[in-house]
Amino acid sequence: MKLIKDKKFLQTIARQIDHWNTLGGGVVQTHVGVEKRKKGLIIRVSAPSVNPEAFQLLLNRNQLTVFAMLPGQENTEAQTPLFHQEFLLPLNVALDKIKAVYEGNELQIRAPFFETNIRQIDIEFE
Repeated sequence: MKLIKDKKFLQTIARQIDHWNTLGGGVVQTHVGVEKRKKGLIIRVSAPSVNPEAFQLLLNRNQLTVFAMLPGQENTEAQTPLFHQEFLLPLNVALDKIKAVYEGNELQIRAPFFETNIRQIDIEFE
């Protein structure tokens, strides 16, 4: 038996199956990815079956909590959790500059690193 070795194909078909499941009334599994770049982190949350307004973010020191709630149909105070994930951010993240953007069916949390001007100081001997 020959297995499919093309990872891009497998990722694409898996997402299509998730979309078909959602169209049929099911819920799609949330996909979370963390991308480390030179200037900061990008946390990508893809949940096609979740309304963008349902996402909420909480920051407590360097712990970021991302979650989505489904409001109750009859009782607006009762909510069902759809997704919940916690991230421990590195100490070099500028917490006051974190931004969240919803674009292309994906929540992107952009967490830039501190801009540092680190330089080594030579010691003079007298």
